[in-house]
Amino acid sequence: MTVERESRHENAEGRADHGGPEKPRTWILPVLFFVLLAVPAAILVLSNTDSQEIGFAGLTWEAPLWIILAITFAAGAILTKVVASAWGGLRRRTHRRKAEYRRARRQAEGE
Repeated sequence: MTVERESRHENAEGRADHGGPEKPRTWILPVLFFVLLAVPAAILVLSNTDSQEIGFAGLTWEAPLWIILAITFAAGAILTKVVASAWGGLRRRTHRRKAEYRRARRQAEGE
């Protein structure tokens, strides 16, 4: 004997509801965060067109301020990704080592 379930339900408005949870909208917050950072940064970069002299490690050169700001923002974004990736790797390694230690300890206690 088989029991068949009806795959279609009617919601309060009488329309067919095919069931299943809605997919969460996890992309909204990162996009909003990016827009809130990118728009002011773009305004800052594009509104500073004067040339500036910059010195680093004994070298001095002159460049438009918008180029300097754009390079600074790009370097900050890249550095953030690199540090976040390294931090995640350290955390995963720490968790793995703790799990291995617990497993070895349980095996030693069990013998």
